[in-house]
Amino acid sequence: MAATSCAFGVYVQGMTCVQFQALPPELRSVEDAAMLRMAQQQAWKRCPAAGCGHVVERSEGCNHMRCRCGVDFCYACGSAYRNSQPSADNVHGTPSCSCPLFSVPEEAEEQAVAQPVLLRRATRPWRNGRLVSRTPCRHSASIYDCPQGPSRCWFWHDEDNEQAEGA
Repeated sequence: MAATSCAFGVYVQGMTCVQFQALPPELRSVEDAAMLRMAQQQAWKRCPAAGCGHVVERSEGCNHMRCRCGVDFCYACGSAYRNSQPSADNVHGTPSCSCPLFSVPEEAEEQAVAQPVLLRRATRPWRNGRLVSRTPCRHSASIYDCPQGPSRCWFWHDEDNEQAEGA
């Protein structure tokens, strides 16, 4: 993901300059923008109260959330509760939505199709029983022109590229 340079002289990962400028002034730091990006990726919710917007993560339990600012809201849809007086249907108050009190959100891991991860170790050539360094030889591009000779130089040469690609 490329970082973009805004007119503000900051670099924001994963946001265009227009998206960054659309943020409220108190969220225009690079750290806040990165936090909002992470919250979006994790599907966390923000408090619906005007002027609040704290990020809230539901780890377990019902859809009722109470923000640190005191606002009650539904985690499923993000709408604020009408009141916080317990009712027969909901001990937390009267929601302004028709979402069920308990619902299990789909986890990102369950939605994604499990694909095996193939780990391949980068191969480095060996020369006379010793691993060749990834640092290029400062004497010669070719091992055959190296003053150390093909059996004594442990630095990277053009021939090592061919050997590493073939492995």
